[in-house]
Amino acid sequence: MDIDAPVVDDWVGDQCPDSQCPEHQDPFDRVVEEIIGLNRRKRADYTGNQDPWENFKDSSRQVGQAPGLSVEVLIGTKQSRLRQLLQPGREPNNESIRDTFLDRAVYAIIALAMYDEGLYQLDA
Repeated sequence: MDIDAPVVDDWVGDQCPDSQCPEHQDPFDRVVEEIIGLNRRKRADYTGNQDPWENFKDSSRQVGQAPGLSVEVLIGTKQSRLRQLLQPGREPNNESIRDTFLDRAVYAIIALAMYDEGLYQLDA
């Protein structure tokens, strides 16, 4: 999968090549591309510069913790929300259960990328 390729949201009508159209993609690849697109769109709202982790660094400075731990709190919040919404008879009032799964997946990937960059240490 080419991460610089257009994300699913960028395709209009029959413009995508058959091998890249959502209905012809592997389901895992389709979700990963959706995650990439979601992260790109949300990152534009949260970061004002070239540092993709600036919002996590800023929030971690406010509470005196390592930047990577900021994303762990968000993962925990999404997980807690899912536990509640997956109970029989529960319906979300705002974002869908699927959106919560997507957010949790994005945060997990962000956590791994930040870990790889050494952002789980307090001096990062």
